[in-house]
Amino acid sequence: MRLVVALGGNALLALQAAAYRDVEPCPLDVLGAESQGMLGYLLEQELANRLPAAQAVATLVTRVEVDPLDPAFQAPSKPIGPLNTQAQADALAVKHHWAMAAEGAGWRCVVASPRPVRVPNVAVIRSLLERSVPIIAAGGGGIPVVPGVGGLGLPGQRRLDKATPQELASFTFAPGSMAPKIEAAVNFVKATGKRAVISPLDHIEAMLAGLAGTEIHADDSTKDSADASAAAHIDVSAPCRSNSPAA
Repeated sequence: MRLVVALGGNALLALQAAAYRDVEPCPLDVLGAESQGMLGYLLEQELANRLPAAQAVATLVTRVEVDPLDPAFQAPSKPIGPLNTQAQADALAVKHHWAMAAEGAGWRCVVASPRPVRVPNVAVIRSLLERSVPIIAAGGGGIPVVPGVGGLGLPGQRRLDKATPQELASFTFAPGSMAPKIEAAVNFVKATGKRAVISPLDHIEAMLAGLAGTEIHADDSTKDSADASAAAHIDVSAPCRSNSPAA
């Protein structure tokens, strides 16, 4: 028997996550993985109850690679979560920077629904099918992942502790997410010759000590350019004085 069951998304875990007030909310990809596991378990159990005892059944948490330049990221259209009044929707949009859209008598959060490009663990699915193992996979269309620095979910994936603007120029980052952060950090490094670090704010002490985050630093050509720019600026403004603290 060769069977792959792909199930739809579910807003239940998003509602559960919103119910917790004293912990950080889980990101959408983690909620997607949780819903795949939870709903997959329920389907797997029902299938196992109806199949011979010797028949194995598997649930696979499935990642799906998407194109970071997919236009869907600029036009979220997939509704998730509960219905809200317009006032609630406006408040959520301001508080969480969520995109909201009208649906029926209310408003719902909408997220991007990019087209799948590749299933990173498709070899595992094929291997199980060759062994006649029914598979529950691709829940909710799969957890979207974007190839970034070193590849996200790819064999070449690696942690990026340090990089120069020139090195980062060879990678593609998700627009509206990492891309503007990288662009701002690179522009700062090019303009000043100093380092910039991208890291969660709760790691700020380790970040300043060089123990956390991704550091973007100048190479020799960037430093020379920044020094020349600073020298030109000093020559022009030399007659002036400022009481402002130096950057």
